[in-house]
Amino acid sequence: MDRLVSVDHERAHITVQAGMTLASLSIFAAEHGLTLPSLGSISAQTVAGLISTGTHGTGLGHGGIAERVVGLKLVSATGEVIAIDERTPDLLHAARLSLGLLEILVEISFACVPAFSLELTVAPATLDDALSDLPKHLEADHFGFWWFPHIDIVALRSSRRGTFDATPPPGRWTDWRTNHWIAGYRYGAELLAAGSNPRLVARANGRLFGDLFAGPCTIAGPSHDVFGVTAHLRHDVIEYAVPIERAAEAIRALQRLLNRGRHICHAPIDVRFTAADTSWLSPAYQRRSCWIGLMIYRPYGRELPWSALFHEIDDLFASMEGRPH
Repeated sequence: MDRLVSVDHERAHITVQAGMTLASLSIFAAEHGLTLPSLGSISAQTVAGLISTGTHGTGLGHGGIAERVVGLKLVSATGEVIAIDERTPDLLHAARLSLGLLEILVEISFACVPAFSLELTVAPATLDDALSDLPKHLEADHFGFWWFPHIDIVALRSSRRGTFDATPPPGRWTDWRTNHWIAGYRYGAELLAAGSNPRLVARANGRLFGDLFAGPCTIAGPSHDVFGVTAHLRHDVIEYAVPIERAAEAIRALQRLLNRGRHICHAPIDVRFTAADTSWLSPAYQRRSCWIGLMIYRPYGRELPWSALFHEIDDLFASMEGRPH
């Protein structure tokens, strides 16, 4: 269930079987001069899984990936094949982000755009600077930031579209996308040694930031390559979408919670921004959203305590109209 079904060049639609991974979809689309306008960081999921769970990227001009779905084929429990497209908008809004509760997906059609390149600049800043300049930052085609908890510094990520020659990161120490030694093995060992001590975790977070994001770094290339980021460690994660108007308020409240010193939080906290969605079960349904995602890693297979922190985050963001992803 991972084959290319068809490409409609006139409408820039590409139809694939539901078991294809996002990585493969991006390659097939690129071969036909097409791409999706926004992607998340990870590309190993099947397209059925990523639309059904509301996978999203960042950029206020773009909704979640499910918003690009213009047609579906489902198989019902009785074996009936059900075709859904834009002529049945209610069914489309329900089926393309169903959390796996509405029949079985077998084919998905995406509305693509002409392939484009991205130039991504990653630069260090304080959390205060990131929030005070947020309206200006959000003018970028794609903007988000990685917040390093307990030390309150951030790596700003701002992308612009255009025609750029492929430019890799300048060297091993700043290759934050693929540096397994720093972002995986060494950081994992430091977290394992730190255990549940917020002060030691803060020290590990600071060292990771200093090695990978101490200075500005620019990379460029095909959009689907630049969007991608390698996940170096297994982790437990919680993410909430809050109204864009409450983004700074929510982040400040989370900062106060973490600064009380009762919980550890690993780096980075991923902050992203998207347009309003039309899919009924999307956390961004009918409102522009700020997405805030926290993670607790499992260094070398050891599970560190996350439940108490995540429950406090549930209560905090629920008080701010947050919707869990």
